[in-house]
Formats: sequence, C-alpha cells, structure tokens
Amino acid sequence: MSLAEEASLTLITIMVGITSAVMATATVYLRKKQYEAAARQVNLTALMDVFHILNNESHRKARHAVYKYHRDILDGKSRNDEDISEQIAMVRSDFDMIGTFVRNKLLSKDAFLDAYWDTTLVCWNALYDNIMTERKMRQNNHYMANFEHLASEAKLYKEKYASRESVQPY
Repeated sequence: MSLAEEASLTLITIMVGITSAVMATATVYLRKKQYEAAARQVNLTALMDVFHILNNESHRKARHAVYKYHRDILDGKSRNDEDISEQIAMVRSDFDMIGTFVRNKLLSKDAFLDAYWDTTLVCWNALYDNIMTERKMRQNNHYMANFEHLASEAKLYKEKYASRESVQPY
C-alpha cells in the first residue's frame, strides 16, 4: 500500500470517528432534551393533580374548618379535636402526601410553594399540636414527617419571598 493510500485511509478513519462522535453527542443531547421535556410534563401533571385535590370543595371546607378551629383556640375558646377529626385527618393527609411528592422530587417544590406556601404554613401551625399529640400517642416520631418537611420548606419560601406576610388563620 502506498503512502497516499495509507494517508487516505487514515483520513477516512478520522472522519468516520469524528462523525460518529458528533452523532453520539447529538443523540445524547436530544435524548436529554426529550427526558427533560417528559419530566416537565410529568411534573406539570402532578402539580395539576395536587391543585385539583386542594381546590376540591370538600378539601377546601376541611381546611376552613381547621382554620376556624385554630382561630378559636388562639382566641381562647375551648375546642376538642374530636369535633373536626375527619377534617383534621383530611388536611394532614393532603399535606403529608404533597410533602412526600416534594421530598422525593415528584412535584416541583417551587411551583407548589409559589401557590400554596401560606396555606401550608397555616395548616401546619393549626395542626402542630394535634400532630405532636398523635406522634406521642403512636410512639412514632416520623408521623407526618413529610408534612413537617413541606412546612419547613414553606417557611424558607416565606422568608425569602414574603417575609412581611401574615400566616395567621382568618
């Protein structure tokens, strides 16, 4: 084989290698973009599902009952958790589920907190004593830990974006 033929084969080999590298890079880039788009879609669907749950009439009424219950306690009125136990359970469950999604990155923390940071904090503050009592009774310090995590994230969000806003129940 002549020197010119060897140079041509070497040049062809280099060109094939470069072309393969460019195509592999482009394929990886496009797959990454597809994955990101699919992840955004899944996150949007999860966010819409959570908003649908929280905006459901029965869930809104449960939160309202919890707010009133807490407001009464703050005003010195005697209240018993048993009076609204179903509503308390619904609100705790909703926010613990959402906290689970946020903690495991199945739901955008920022997108959720942008809409519900204040509601999260009001509900946590209203149910704090109830949750701590349940933890003692159940002997389970992890009970509602995802709700607690969500509340701590909401507190950080408030401090960063809405430090002067009140989170007192109406």
